[in-house]
Amino acid sequence: MERCPTCGRRPAAFKYHASRKRTFRVIVDRMVQTVVSALTRWKCPACRKTFTLYLDFALPHKRYVRQDVCRLSERYVTEDEPSYRKAVQVNGTAVYYDAGAGGRQAVDNRATAGDSQAIDDRTLWPSTLHRWIGWVGGLRRTLREAFRLIRARSATCDVHRDLVPLAPWKYRSERRKAVLQACGRLFRTDEAYRNFFQTSIFPDLATVCGWS
Repeated sequence: MERCPTCGRRPAAFKYHASRKRTFRVIVDRMVQTVVSALTRWKCPACRKTFTLYLDFALPHKRYVRQDVCRLSERYVTEDEPSYRKAVQVNGTAVYYDAGAGGRQAVDNRATAGDSQAIDDRTLWPSTLHRWIGWVGGLRRTLREAFRLIRARSATCDVHRDLVPLAPWKYRSERRKAVLQACGRLFRTDEAYRNFFQTSIFPDLATVCGWS
């Protein structure tokens, strides 16, 4: 992180402010596992404001890791077939929570097959994916800044003109259509951004743009 996300200045170094533990969820095969990591807050010596520097796999206000949020969101937006329900499945089977990590009463759905691994009675809900896409599609400032940086590097790159084709049944309003297209454009732009800058839009650029 070179630039303060609040004042935009580039101090010689940011000062350590605090850190806290946070639990993340990650999808492994057909199981949601939990991992614990630390998030660090830093203080800008110029404006004295603090901010959280997210790790590569972390997103603000999201329990799931970035890789799963983006992977499933991109699958729904770019592929014609998957519904929300199918998009959160693995090979047509629901994704369950690990009971030990989920914190709720477990049911051993695999006992009859001789597998003693207990799983939670919850599954990954399609509505969760619906919210993820809405969040990713709302990162308009981040998308605009990525466009600007790419165009500054290459005037011939026209990724900002790309329109994401959508199956008509995937949206019921023009507002939702715009969100889906913005979501798809962000993923396409992130690919171009990686090619030019050898890094993803997440987390540094998105942090500078206030995750908006």
